[in-house]
Amino acid sequence: MESHYQLAMKLLIAFLLLCQVAVAFAATGPLLSKTLRPVSLGLHRVPSVGPQVTFPTSLAATNRNEISKKDDWKDSLAKAMGYVMGTGAMFVYAPIFVNLLRQGNANGLALSTWIFNVFGLSLATLYPIIKGFPITTYIELIAAMAQSVVIMLLVAFYQGKVLEVSVYLGLLSCALLAFVRSGPKSTKVMNVMQLAASLIANYANFPQILLSYQTKQTAWSGVTAAMSMTGCFIRILTTFQLTKDPAVMGGYVLGFLTNSILLTQSFVYKKA
Repeated sequence: MESHYQLAMKLLIAFLLLCQVAVAFAATGPLLSKTLRPVSLGLHRVPSVGPQVTFPTSLAATNRNEISKKDDWKDSLAKAMGYVMGTGAMFVYAPIFVNLLRQGNANGLALSTWIFNVFGLSLATLYPIIKGFPITTYIELIAAMAQSVVIMLLVAFYQGKVLEVSVYLGLLSCALLAFVRSGPKSTKVMNVMQLAASLIANYANFPQILLSYQTKQTAWSGVTAAMSMTGCFIRILTTFQLTKDPAVMGGYVLGFLTNSILLTQSFVYKKA
């Protein structure tokens, strides 16, 4: 799994360099805005003179109230499911954490999975924060990221790679801070970031899937995989109701598929 570990470090360094470039552009942006003035095209708004169709005020108000009640009911349910997700996410990696402490080793766990997981979850958490989505739509991402950091450090400790992982965390923190401070983000940049987060977070499962396949045993918890699948399925529903963001939706679909493989492996392979 060393090649995956090196790939994760290279991706992080590349991301840090891109953030440095973004910060540089953000710093020079105000200077360019002062030297370049917008050109007026002399366009004016033309008032509408066509026939207007009016509807009874009471009928229109009634329809709006009925639609509003339906939307409020769905939104309330989606938000409630979001809080349930956040509560469940606090324990999604608990079985793996408990097994690590009980066994005193990280045999059967791929360090690169947690490196990619922390990277992908960090980007995935930034996306809804910058977009201004309700915290109920991503509270489980925060919980999962915090647990992933703890487990990554624990696995690194057992595998003798604490220094390398600590440097990784430092670089990641600097990169994310530089990205946030680089100014407003365009829709294209945000979509690319969400796509990258989905790909990285879901690719994170593949080193673990590959390791379990090669060793014909798994240290991954079936409970964790089942909880992750359930969470992804609920998030598909809540995302459709609250934000309807296709980039976020695609990430949860991929997560559902990769965790279904991990769940299958937890039944097929038994850790010796």
